[in-house]
Amino acid sequence: MTEYSPTGVLSTTITDGIDYPYAIAIDALGGIWVENNFNTVTVYPAFGFSPPVPIKTYPFSSPVTGVAACKAWMTFGGNSEITLQEAGPFLSGTYTIYSLLQSSAYSLACDPAGNLYSGTLQDTLNVSNVTTGTASQLVNLGYFAFGIAVDSVRARVYVSDGNHNKINVYSTTTGALLHTIQ
Repeated sequence: MTEYSPTGVLSTTITDGIDYPYAIAIDALGGIWVENNFNTVTVYPAFGFSPPVPIKTYPFSSPVTGVAACKAWMTFGGNSEITLQEAGPFLSGTYTIYSLLQSSAYSLACDPAGNLYSGTLQDTLNVSNVTTGTASQLVNLGYFAFGIAVDSVRARVYVSDGNHNKINVYSTTTGALLHTIQ
């Protein structure tokens, strides 16, 4: 895992605890959460702290495929559910955990309002609110979502379709396909 300055200069490299990283997220305090080899999540301090070694590694009993920071929560997607964990208490070992949506979530992204977008193994894009616990399908994609990014300013969600070498852009309010980037 590497960090570059805004001018493109390499500033930090972390290799300790990195094992086939598939997903990454940064929490509200700058902590870096890395999913490793589909079965653990390792937390690192914000870049700039020394030494850049893992703070804690958490094992999961089922595969973890997505990680996203969502308000005070860290969200983890997997083959059977999305779990939410409070970031602060999670690090101390006493934490709240609950399932938000049985969705086979694979890729995750969150907006500032607490809406969690999840691409599923069933080729759907779901949206859930981590505060209220409400969840619904936004759009049936018809393809597997490799990654998701949310632009809350423009009310758009970008979904990567790696099998067809394109990114589709959807409305976060209606689910309508706005355009495709190829």
